[in-house]
Amino acid sequence: MTTKQCKQCRTEIDSKASRCPHCQSDLRNWWQKHPVLTIILIIFVIPPFLSGFSMNSNTDNKSSSRSETISSPTEKLSKTPVQVKEDLSGLLEQANQKVGFQFYRKVNIENYGAYWATFTVSDDWYNLEPYIQERLVKVTVNYYKQVEGGLNRLAEVSLKDSFGKEVATGYYGAGGIEVKILK
Repeated sequence: MTTKQCKQCRTEIDSKASRCPHCQSDLRNWWQKHPVLTIILIIFVIPPFLSGFSMNSNTDNKSSSRSETISSPTEKLSKTPVQVKEDLSGLLEQANQKVGFQFYRKVNIENYGAYWATFTVSDDWYNLEPYIQERLVKVTVNYYKQVEGGLNRLAEVSLKDSFGKEVATGYYGAGGIEVKILK
């Protein structure tokens, strides 16, 4: 059995212990003690890295390419819905690994006259503050926009809970990302 020393009482204890049996001090690291704050930090830190810090930079280039895309609706798609779903699944798996649990459960690409990405999220959604929920929708829109490849110019997304109830929608419009949190 490997041992370690308790930081509070200096007693030798099992290295796998999360609480000291002598002084009852919590031996977990900060990330393990604060899982909700960990998720919030990751939500605000990971997306800029995934999007290459391009959310607010190069807006002139984005707006001109956006108007070109909108003016040519017959443009050939560079990715199929299946490819987009696979790319999104990979991004979401990376995000879930960083968070430490499966916040994003699954993604579907659905055709409602235009292609939508529908994300099923953890029921932890209901425990988040409204501004965090709004940020999550924006991050999700950016994930979709990053991989959609011409499938949907607006990068429209819907977030649903595990029961299939729609909890939020978002899209990338001319004025930026529009979010609607549903009650």
